[in-house]
Amino acid sequence: MNTPIDTGGIDWNVLEPETGILLFSQPSVADPYRYITKLQIDRRLWDSAGFTTNARESLYADFDGDVLKIARDGTRRVKRREATSKGVVVEIPNLGYLNVGSVKVGVGNGSLLLRGEALI
Repeated sequence: MNTPIDTGGIDWNVLEPETGILLFSQPSVADPYRYITKLQIDRRLWDSAGFTTNARESLYADFDGDVLKIARDGTRRVKRREATSKGVVVEIPNLGYLNVGSVKVGVGNGSLLLRGEALI
């Protein structure tokens, strides 16, 4: 069982679902039993979390079954694939099969917290 992620007191009930966010998993090309999770997020939200588009910035992801947290760390578990003036696309390995219907986003100090209303 995963330990619940510290959400910093975010009240998810007052957050509206964000448009322009895609969070989904697809089978790995190398191993169809392994999934790669992709996050496509608006550049405004990415920047508001204090992240840069520098590919060398070390980020990690943690998922407790309810909340996905992306934050700074010494490990590089999050791979930045594309960064434009409109959005950022990242890949997160080893989260399993994760597909989210409507995503609410909380922005903390150097972290993004994502929660889906319909985790499948």
